[in-house]
Amino acid sequence: MVAFSFLQFSDLHFGSRDHEWQWQCPLEKSEILEKEMRQVLEKIVTLAKERDVQAILIPGDLFQNRTISLDGIRFLQDSFQSVGRIPVFIAPGNEDSYGMSSFYNSRFLKEIGMNPWPKNVHIFREEPSSGVILPGNEHIAITGIPHVGRGLKKEKPLAVPIAKDATRLNILLFHGTWQKNGAFDERATLPFKTEELRSHHFDYVAFGHVQGGEEITDEEGKIRGSASGCPYGRKTDEIGEKTIIVGQVERGGIRPENIERIRVAPRTINEVKICCDGLKQRRSLRQRIEKALHGENIEARDMVLIRLEGQGNHELLWKIYEDSVKEMYFLAKMDTSGVEANFDFTKYTRGMDTELTTEGLFVRKMKQLLEKAGDPRERRTLEKALEWGLDALRNRRVEFNHENQEV
Repeated sequence: MVAFSFLQFSDLHFGSRDHEWQWQCPLEKSEILEKEMRQVLEKIVTLAKERDVQAILIPGDLFQNRTISLDGIRFLQDSFQSVGRIPVFIAPGNEDSYGMSSFYNSRFLKEIGMNPWPKNVHIFREEPSSGVILPGNEHIAITGIPHVGRGLKKEKPLAVPIAKDATRLNILLFHGTWQKNGAFDERATLPFKTEELRSHHFDYVAFGHVQGGEEITDEEGKIRGSASGCPYGRKTDEIGEKTIIVGQVERGGIRPENIERIRVAPRTINEVKICCDGLKQRRSLRQRIEKALHGENIEARDMVLIRLEGQGNHELLWKIYEDSVKEMYFLAKMDTSGVEANFDFTKYTRGMDTELTTEGLFVRKMKQLLEKAGDPRERRTLEKALEWGLDALRNRRVEFNHENQEV
């Protein structure tokens, strides 16, 4: 019986700095996260050797092209070289895409005085796809679809035929958006549907571009495709427990009992949603936040994203979280992008002095635009513009996060 054992992870985003501005992360804690990131990769490499897997599969976003350091690339190279005979297969994603100035490009590495990747590392570079035979086992073929060039790729990789040898056990790697429910996503890259993945009849498909673990099964309940999710959450959209995958593929997929998700991260990002309807004082909001947090039994070493929802007074929300939760956890952040802010417009019409200030003129103009708003999305955009404008006029820090950048 032909079988293939593997360790899989993706979306590590090694070298990324996004978490620093998202969490307003102090330097000392940023250094801790950087050290832990390296420890996570060391754990992955150690586990691959302990389990004696036949290969390590990385379907994209191993690192962040625009921010990773040369020292970071050396660390990745040394880590993969340390696994010895175990081959490492990488299908570049949208954040670590292959190109002329990519750290995956051997010629570019030579030009900047860097060593090439270890001989046991195979990087898929050819579009639309290319395949290789697993070293030491001619019965197993690995095919990869890489991201080449910058930006999101809108091509549908699984909507066209992909060459493979039906006499071998076939594995596919790529970094793409699983259109799980058929919903349109403006940030989709190499999108694919469940039925498209199944139609190619690869024995197993390792895919990335997913923050949490996902699995695609066939009619018999066998796993035909899965994503590990990122192994170590640091960004505010990397919520929940993170894992890597260790599994064994046979002809026709993976039996559920032959796949294992293993946690390697030292801390977790937790999300807590809190409704702020009906609250008129900061003390009341603070008490509601603290009660919700205590009810979640979140560990002090973890990171917490507090999402406020409902309706709330803009002044009530300002900096409320900094006073009450920043010392409770390793990192904490409040997201107010889901709050429909209520404004007291009357105070800007109580006299000419107030009305003619820069702030008063701005509020009056925004009020006129809000009254003319034709649809909920337009009104939401104007409300956020009013919030940010008032904060800027009052010399407050204006925070733009992943969610409200798209308003």
